[in-house]
Amino acid sequence: MAKKTQKERKKRSAEEIKQAIVDYIETLDFPTTTGGIAEGVGLNWYAASFYLGQLREEGRVFHKKVGRQNQWWTEKIDEQRKKIREMESVLKKLEKRGVVVKKGGRYRIKKR
Repeated sequence: MAKKTQKERKKRSAEEIKQAIVDYIETLDFPTTTGGIAEGVGLNWYAASFYLGQLREEGRVFHKKVGRQNQWWTEKIDEQRKKIREMESVLKKLEKRGVVVKKGGRYRIKKR
């Protein structure tokens, strides 16, 4: 696929770009890098970094430096992790009651 020329590309406002970044991050189940976000929303790395900085100041995204990379996420990922912990807790209770069995890192319904 050929790259779009300057005239073919739609100009997006700063708010449209920031919303596209937040929407993209929320589609993921895990934190992602600045480069991954740039690629996902069609920006260069520097533009993505600029808008991510603004979003961080606004409290709409969060980041943690891991090695040389920034990992970015939204509150949605925190909510997903909380749900996963709740589900793991339920599975452990079911395992104690003998309803499920953990084998190879996975839970399976115990055959009767």
